[in-house]
Amino acid sequence: MSRRRMVLGVVAAVVVVAIPLVASSCGRAREAAEAASQEFRARITRGAYGEIVRSATPEFRNATTEGDFAKAMEGVNGRLGAWQSSGEPTWKVLAGTGGQTVTLVYNSQFERGAATEEFVWRVRQGRPQLAGYHVKSYALVAQ
Repeated sequence: MSRRRMVLGVVAAVVVVAIPLVASSCGRAREAAEAASQEFRARITRGAYGEIVRSATPEFRNATTEGDFAKAMEGVNGRLGAWQSSGEPTWKVLAGTGGQTVTLVYNSQFERGAATEEFVWRVRQGRPQLAGYHVKSYALVAQ
């Protein structure tokens, strides 16, 4: 067997083993992010805005204060009302040396209208931290 064939065989074997491992890791990160999204909603319902900010990534904490985040979420709640339901999210997982970034996009129903919610989670060692939350709805801009 030539050296080139042997190297290609080793590379192929590594790929065959690595793909299921990466896929499994991405699946676990997505599941952790989905559970964290449900916990986020429970905290919003309780008005525990400070808990959300304090448990978020440093980038999130540097981008907003607890008070500003509370005002923003109270504004969303005032316009949309309480969250009621969401379908299955679309998602993507990006893996890097610092962990995984999971983006979940939900089509959600609130008391007074529909909205698209986007959660961005950084998952390190199986623990998701909020890196971003965006909500879009016509009800938020309607007068």
